[in-house]
Amino acid sequence: MSSDSVLIQSLTASPRPSGVAWLKPLQQASFDRLRELGLPTRKSEDWKYTDITTMNDKAFVVAKPGRFEGLKHQLLSVPAPRLVFVNGHYMAEPSELGSQVSFKTFSQLTANEEQRVRALLSPGPGDGVAALQQALSGDGGFIVVPAETSVAVPIHIVHISSPDGPAPTISAPTLVVVASHGSRATLVEAYGHVEKGLYWTNSRTIVALEERASLHHYKIQNEGADGVHTGHCQVLQAKDSAYESFSFAAGAKLGRNELHVTLNGANASVTMNGLYLVREGRLLDNHTVVDHAVPHARSSQYYKGILAENSRAVFNGKIIVRRDAQKTDSSQLNRNLLLGPKAEIDTRPQLQIDADDVKCSHGASIGRPNPEEMFYLESRGLSSKQAAHLLCVGFAEDLISKLQDGRARHEIQNILAEVFAQMKVVAT
Repeated sequence: MSSDSVLIQSLTASPRPSGVAWLKPLQQASFDRLRELGLPTRKSEDWKYTDITTMNDKAFVVAKPGRFEGLKHQLLSVPAPRLVFVNGHYMAEPSELGSQVSFKTFSQLTANEEQRVRALLSPGPGDGVAALQQALSGDGGFIVVPAETSVAVPIHIVHISSPDGPAPTISAPTLVVVASHGSRATLVEAYGHVEKGLYWTNSRTIVALEERASLHHYKIQNEGADGVHTGHCQVLQAKDSAYESFSFAAGAKLGRNELHVTLNGANASVTMNGLYLVREGRLLDNHTVVDHAVPHARSSQYYKGILAENSRAVFNGKIIVRRDAQKTDSSQLNRNLLLGPKAEIDTRPQLQIDADDVKCSHGASIGRPNPEEMFYLESRGLSSKQAAHLLCVGFAEDLISKLQDGRARHEIQNILAEVFAQMKVVAT
């Protein structure tokens, strides 16, 4: 990206987050890297099907801390423990964490905590979107689940975008989570908005699981119809740890979720499930990487997509098995249901195997509602849209029914019903 791009000019002129002295060198280095790299183009293999360069011509300003007074959003009704971030900035007033979990903002860290967080943040991921995120990241959050602690109720992380003013805003929420050895917890990250118009949420979450730690991690992305959401989650797993994620995406004009898991300890396991709904010319992109770095680890991925009208989706899942990672057991599956003749999915399951004693599989499928099933339901008095709705619910239910957090499951089912009510189903 040249230095005279509209995006660079606007961000140079806009005050960047401050207040965390030790973070400033990382921010400046990342901003310099952004100038050098620019936003990735479709010539990049990882961005082949998603054009983010349209953001170059937008005059974004860095989002200011939101005002909680008068802010109304359904996500604020979730029970404690709850942490609230507005425009990427922590809001103490509506937040309530409880005593089982430790939370500090980056500006509150001790010297030892600062050193640990700095090590996890740097080096960051290498493309221009990641460089932009770290350049604009401010006073992020640091969560620690204490050793041998089982947190009884889910920890809710509420992210709300609340633009203030006519110019489009960009925010960079940053969260570091450490599940200490022997701990068990559930984390629910939810992203929403309160205003119409263009804005960009560019988030980063880093999760470190120590030995025998177990974490259930849900991400619910329901951004605005004109919003942009790019989220990167990096997971590091130690011996005997277990990580289970569920990604649900139904919002944003352009949405991209990246999940990169590295299995660094024997007998570590990861389960990654996802569901995405796309409509009205929107694009949702899921990129996953599972890196088996050691022997005797297990991974499973199962993502499903429902696409209507002229929407597009991308699924790019990669499994890496290193040379010494013998006895790896890994599987990956992506299934897609197309509800419109112009709906399009680009799906690319990938295996990179450098070991010889492994059990690995991958696959993908693309289909439309079964005509016989549609005819059967319509012959019972249902409209074509009602029939397709029932088939979509059945298509998604085998993933949703597995969710252990009842509130997250209920929220996803509500969004599913709301989104489908707005979808146009074209018989094909």
